[in-house]
Amino acid sequence: MRRDQFEIGLEREYALYAWIDGTLAYLLANDRLLAAFHEHVAADPERAHAWEQMRAAGWRIDREYSHCLVEIASPPVTRAGWATLLAGFSRLEEWLTHAAARLHRSSRFDRIECTAELSVRTDRFVAWDGTFVTTFAELLLNPGDDNWLLGSPENIPACLSAPELSYAGFTSTNATVHPPHHGEIAEQATELADYYWLILHAARTLDVYTPQRHPLLHEGRIAVPPDPELTIRDALIRWGDPSTAALLDTIDIGDGPARFHALFGQPPSAAFSAGWFHAYSCRPRVVENTMLFELRCFHSGLPLANLGPLLDIAARLRSR
Repeated sequence: MRRDQFEIGLEREYALYAWIDGTLAYLLANDRLLAAFHEHVAADPERAHAWEQMRAAGWRIDREYSHCLVEIASPPVTRAGWATLLAGFSRLEEWLTHAAARLHRSSRFDRIECTAELSVRTDRFVAWDGTFVTTFAELLLNPGDDNWLLGSPENIPACLSAPELSYAGFTSTNATVHPPHHGEIAEQATELADYYWLILHAARTLDVYTPQRHPLLHEGRIAVPPDPELTIRDALIRWGDPSTAALLDTIDIGDGPARFHALFGQPPSAAFSAGWFHAYSCRPRVVENTMLFELRCFHSGLPLANLGPLLDIAARLRSR
């Protein structure tokens, strides 16, 4: 990580689906999927060598927080490495597709697919043996994890049937950026606070312009469209995390240090810690005395190439 130059890294979550008797469900078998992925890679010397090089460069693929999700994470790259980063995701996604096909051949299901296309798709979860699972703890890698959704059972959006379970199948694309800066973080606290609002506004704009306008499949088969002016993903966030929804609705690139301090209770500094505020949309944090901004407001189906315009805004730290 270079503090004196811009870098960006991407993480993308993928859901594993199974079709069974005309219904669609999240398939709780990401361990089997990754085993099939590594079998596919190892079956060809060129693929095995390419994966070894990618791992050495910092690429990672692993299970995510529930049994139906996997995540691909890139290493941080400079603007010059953007095309290589996109090519890396394309290669790994192709291998994931082959892994899902390999998994299907040894399964009982009509079809298996692993994709990032839809952030929230169905309300059914099925285990490898065909049993349908309806308990949140059983869906998670760590059954003790809390459900971050805070919505009331009295105001569940009409397009969601079991929103408390939806988080287990919820996928996003995340981009972590840091602008070039010199000296101590506190010496550029004002510029970094301005940057927070500028980059969050740019990210939110990119996401809003390419919405996921698809229905949710109740009981895995009944298509229910999202509420007017919302997507399924937005409906879930607005119900379950109203503080993030309110933040995204009121972004102003001119908000600056005062609102940053009001939000986090502190200015940017080497000792910065977001503490209790978990805002799903953008998480500032400090690593190796470098201020990073993790943008978590992209739906998973957003084409990664569409994030290109973000680089022009994210690559500079404005001075007052």
